[in-house]
Amino acid sequence: MALCLVALGANIGDRRGTLLQAVAQLAAAPGVTVRAESGWQDTLAVGGPPEQPEYLNGAVLLETSLAAPAVLSILKQIEVSLGRVRDVRWGPRTVDLDLLLYDDLVLTSPDLTVPHPRMAFRRFVIEPAAEIAGWMRHPTIGWTLRALRDHLRHAVPYVAIAGFDAAARIRLAANLASQSHGRLISAPFPVEYASGTGADSTGPVRGRAIELLDSYRRLLDRDQWAELSRLAVSDFWIEQPCSDASSMRLGQVEQEFALAVAAARTTTMRPKLLILLDPPTNLADANQRARALAVLAQRPGVGPLLHLTNASPEENLAQAVAAVEAMT
Repeated sequence: MALCLVALGANIGDRRGTLLQAVAQLAAAPGVTVRAESGWQDTLAVGGPPEQPEYLNGAVLLETSLAAPAVLSILKQIEVSLGRVRDVRWGPRTVDLDLLLYDDLVLTSPDLTVPHPRMAFRRFVIEPAAEIAGWMRHPTIGWTLRALRDHLRHAVPYVAIAGFDAAARIRLAANLASQSHGRLISAPFPVEYASGTGADSTGPVRGRAIELLDSYRRLLDRDQWAELSRLAVSDFWIEQPCSDASSMRLGQVEQEFALAVAAARTTTMRPKLLILLDPPTNLADANQRARALAVLAQRPGVGPLLHLTNASPEENLAQAVAAVEAMT
């Protein structure tokens, strides 16, 4: 038997009545037992068309003999039975059921991604989920739901943007800070500090990287951020240079980067949210570095991550703004 966590939401019609019907249908489904139900919470709509009604959100913990795709199929059937129509992304809906966790399964397919890719930075999801299953662990982030809830409640409102398309990264940071009425923190010079590999590049790579890390450390010094109340957005991530060294396989340089980043991490602010931008498909020379960066960004302990994959600048901004709104 597996334990799985399902988020429920509605902002059209009799929200409470519809959600109670959804829970009842889940309880009646073959191979499914409802083990716990959260309370219901009113939350503002995030993303999508403006001036939507407030949502009523909650979560249920299920025990099931079904595989994850079969659980998803039941959720979709219940949505249809309760009048769900999928016409506008993040638009108003009679009911929304999302499979958040299925034991410690990590699965990415065209039909299903588990853990849910946006659950970790959505307070309207994490709050009710942690209420009934705070001990469950997010299998890729490595934090319990209770730890994620505390992070979203108490972390300094700081978003870091990583990626090897410097122009896209800088543009997104500036637009996100502007649209969110936040503060922009700009890197002193681009992250792309190394252009070659091998022994001849070791000296320049080491010197430029350590200089870059020192600049980042000064900008993100935790002592300067004690009273920060509005959002801060940096067009860099302090750990990105370490992925460069890893992708270039420079041995001692890679180790030195890792040690320097580890030291800087002890005195600088951890992002409340990390946004990772994939490089454009025509930047073939960045692919190896991008893979190394993605591994670094998705390792356990980093925290909530929004991974943006080759969308338009407008779409990237819309997703980033919605993520920031969802954290509050």
